[in-house]
Amino acid sequence: MACKWFLLGGVSLLALAGCNKQGIDATFSRKAGEEVVFGTVSRSMSRPGSKTVYSGVVTEGKERIDWKVNDQFRVYSNAAKHRYLDQNWADYKIARAESITASGAESIVTFGDIYNPGIVPITKNSAGSENGLVWGDPGDYTFWGVYPVPAAVDAEGKAGKFTFSIPTAQDADVDKNMGFAYMTAYQQVSTTSENGAPVELAFEPAYTAFQFIIESQDESITLKNFTLTSDAKSLSGDYTVAYNGANRSFTDANDPPKKTITVDLGDQKISPATESAEAKKVTFTVLAQPQTFNDLTISFEVTVRNETDVQNRILALTQNGTGVEFGALRKHIIKGIAMPGDLWKLYYQPDFLNVDKWVEIGTTTNVIVE
Repeated sequence: MACKWFLLGGVSLLALAGCNKQGIDATFSRKAGEEVVFGTVSRSMSRPGSKTVYSGVVTEGKERIDWKVNDQFRVYSNAAKHRYLDQNWADYKIARAESITASGAESIVTFGDIYNPGIVPITKNSAGSENGLVWGDPGDYTFWGVYPVPAAVDAEGKAGKFTFSIPTAQDADVDKNMGFAYMTAYQQVSTTSENGAPVELAFEPAYTAFQFIIESQDESITLKNFTLTSDAKSLSGDYTVAYNGANRSFTDANDPPKKTITVDLGDQKISPATESAEAKKVTFTVLAQPQTFNDLTISFEVTVRNETDVQNRILALTQNGTGVEFGALRKHIIKGIAMPGDLWKLYYQPDFLNVDKWVEIGTTTNVIVE
């Protein structure tokens, strides 16, 4: 059975549908006791958040975000209940590989049919039976979606308030950081009639991402440890996401703020191109709290020339003496290039629609020898 999915704006969509088991596309049952069935669409997003994978495919200035088999998400409700358990939430997973639309812009997982479902519940009762949320009495239903699972604490039951945590120490492999690439969604529907259209949840990122591309035009440099620092705000640690209707608010839960994110780069080398070898660069992504930052500094522990000389490069992300502003809930791309004479040039991409446009932040010689 195929359910019908709809696309709204520029956000990724998750459609919940009480699809009937007779396979009639035009009818979606919302009778009490009917299971809420899922299908998904993940559309390209400008400066996207992520589910599990940045696809690297850019269509009309937007990078596609792909669903992957075994992706897991949780859905809470104020009125729908789990069929077997005394709780207002259920966990689900992607069971069948997504398909990519002809334009390359969208990653889609439809319900399929009862024999080959695209999405299945993974919450089990004591007897091992799997099932998800079911409709109850007629009335208004609110749904909140959370990606990934396990990710969030349902801080206030049915109130749509969740607690997330960004670790301070992160991995150089972005795939290993996707467990805290948090996204949330909201929708309210009514079951005053027995049938209805699919319920759509628009997932939006609940974090800010920074991708760093580090190169050298000078000599071979070994990168050891990386630190991203804010002068005043929390980059990592706990924070809450609270819904007031469809509107979200974010609150840092750290006192004092957790102002750093660190990455062990594992002695990766950067070097310029030569006649016999291509240039080597290092690319990694860190995920931060969903705040706007204008007071960021990056630092690298490196070895140069003599492998025993460990130095620390401290590079402020400023432009004409003013901190560059990096907006919340977006992906920012920053490039650092080691130049001759212990200089570093820094660039960022202000416009995801033009991936070849780089704006120079500045040049710094701030070097501390340890």
